[in-house]
Amino acid sequence: MKKTFIACCVLLLSHSIQAQSFKAADVEAVDQQIYDALRARDLNAFFKNMATDAVIYGTDPADRWPMDVFRKRVEEDFKSNRLNLDVKTLSREVMPLAGGRVAVVTKQTQWPFAKAPVREVAVYENTNGWKLKNMSLALLLPDQQLPALNQLVTSASAGNVSTAGAASMPRAGQNQPMAIWINYVKPDRKQQFEQYIERFWQVCDQALQAGKMPKQEADACRQVRVQYPSKPNADGTLSYIFMADPYDPANNYEMGHYMRFGLPEEEAKKLEKLYDDAQARPQEGLYVQQKKY
Repeated sequence: MKKTFIACCVLLLSHSIQAQSFKAADVEAVDQQIYDALRARDLNAFFKNMATDAVIYGTDPADRWPMDVFRKRVEEDFKSNRLNLDVKTLSREVMPLAGGRVAVVTKQTQWPFAKAPVREVAVYENTNGWKLKNMSLALLLPDQQLPALNQLVTSASAGNVSTAGAASMPRAGQNQPMAIWINYVKPDRKQQFEQYIERFWQVCDQALQAGKMPKQEADACRQVRVQYPSKPNADGTLSYIFMADPYDPANNYEMGHYMRFGLPEEEAKKLEKLYDDAQARPQEGLYVQQKKY
């Protein structure tokens, strides 16, 4: 009994010492180093203070990245140089947990490509130095804007918009390119073609959620919208429209390419045959530019 009591005292004392030695400034410094590396596009410095088993959650429902997937995504972003990564920290709060071995950092940041501020919650663990274990990002929306958001979500649900669809991406701005592809489908292949489209988005959704799709392809997937015909054309064919809004010429928009992120080669080929058989004539592509109207 005496030994047990002494052991408990030692354990409590160690927790007390650890709590007393906790310094929020040390955690803030590590957290700031990550953002300094982000702005500098320094890949090694960016991941230096991240645990190998960390998981990152973005603002999109499909955004869940284990560290190996997240590293590939960040590396592509750094190389492409397409994004402005000058993130500004508006506020930062550090709270110790587990006797000072864990720290939760809650920040409000402003990303250049997002009009709304972002709340970031990061969890750090002190294992011979502070390491990021988990981070989750959420866009902040004022309460008065909730009715507009509810209307948007309701419209998206009514249109059966997938997580891979363009509802999660910004539309083309003034003078940005767009692309429209018109598929002329045989009237007796209507159900077959629509089944193909539903299966395509299902595969894309699953690949996105599993982190199997590279960022460039994921962005292209989210840029595309689909319109179904409301009535037949004069010749009886049905026009199904795929619209890339915006359109990035550097992206691959071939549907078969995306099928292979989630399906074996043979199954992808079978689905491509359904697509080809439904076409009454070759797909027509239109490349336009968004204006201010």
